[in-house]
Amino acid sequence: ETTETLPLFPLGGVVYTPNSEHILNIFEPRYRQMYNDILMNGSKRFVVSMSHPNEEGRFAQVGVLFSLEELKEVSEMTADQVKYICNHRVTGRVKLHKVLNPEAWESRDTYLKVKGTIIDDTGLLDEEKNDNDSDEAMDESIPQSMVAELKKAAAFDAMEKSPEEEALLQSFSDLVELQHDLTEDVRFTRASVKSFGVA
Repeated sequence: ETTETLPLFPLGGVVYTPNSEHILNIFEPRYRQMYNDILMNGSKRFVVSMSHPNEEGRFAQVGVLFSLEELKEVSEMTADQVKYICNHRVTGRVKLHKVLNPEAWESRDTYLKVKGTIIDDTGLLDEEKNDNDSDEAMDESIPQSMVAELKKAAAFDAMEKSPEEEALLQSFSDLVELQHDLTEDVRFTRASVKSFGVA
């Protein structure tokens, strides 16, 4: 068994069973980036682990491996409140060895990454490996529909803003900074400023 570097998506106290399917709505900028990364590098998978209920930045030692099966870009339909709606299948477990960037838990500037060992409980990973060894699978790549959705999302993010939208974005950014400076309960993370959109 070899260790791999994998993205970590901590989720609450939900129990995920092998081969079960789960839909996630992705809206935080750090997880938008995670999905862009797993699509671009072709892995289409990440670890989901429970976070400790009382200790910040502490996670269960064993998580599950989520494999992305379908992604739909919905930012235009949701006024950029939700970027992607994604369907996943649990394809194994992962023994977590080390969080590589623990500072990201507090800063929320990017997603967490872990060193972990994949434990294939389902047999699906062996099937994927065997499929990838065949000649037929050599032509297989990221589905074109996912690539098109990703390009569409990137274009939407890069759109030029009017002076009024820029002013509104600056006001929101100032509000977020005040919230952090006053040590209020965080309602908007600093990273949320990057995903701010006007409908």
